[in-house]
Amino acid sequence: PPLHIQVGDYPLSVYRVESSPRLRVTDEQEKQNTVFQTLHMHFTYEVFFVVHGTLELLTEKGRSRHQKAMVVIPPQIHHVTIRDGESYCLLFSFDSDSTLSQYMEEGVCELPLSEENAFYIRQLANKTMLRTQEAEQSVHYLASLIFHDILNTIRPQSVVQSQKRSRSDQHISRIGEYINKNYRRRITVSELANRV
Repeated sequence: PPLHIQVGDYPLSVYRVESSPRLRVTDEQEKQNTVFQTLHMHFTYEVFFVVHGTLELLTEKGRSRHQKAMVVIPPQIHHVTIRDGESYCLLFSFDSDSTLSQYMEEGVCELPLSEENAFYIRQLANKTMLRTQEAEQSVHYLASLIFHDILNTIRPQSVVQSQKRSRSDQHISRIGEYINKNYRRRITVSELANRV
């Protein structure tokens, strides 16, 4: 069953996926055949945690190699992964329309994998195998830590700043309207603060 977690303002569903078999191919022609046979897509986001070794990602747009990284693949991107080493995979979706999702739709995103997140994803994998109620509580907490870091990293700083500016602009506009409607009487700062 999915984990339902709240990361700041964003409710998420996280789906745990067992490690898929690694594709080990050497011949380039054989690799191309394998790719076309296994190219797939999801209706959720997919995130790979490449702890050791490499993850080779092939999409319709090209090929990329990733080491010591979190690789987020948006929905409906045809892809295949060739993994060599230790890596983990989770699928996730936003439970409601999220402004954050638009920043993840532009294509595959690579984020740095911190030592903490490498530790958390290993623990999450281990706890998932236990299938006890106590382990599930740990899994919920670990998933929250991991996705808090992912969402904070993936959200552009400029977006945060522009949202702060636009909120501040709205406040200033509301203050201006109130003063214009009530300029004939004495207005205090505390009254304005209470109004806004």
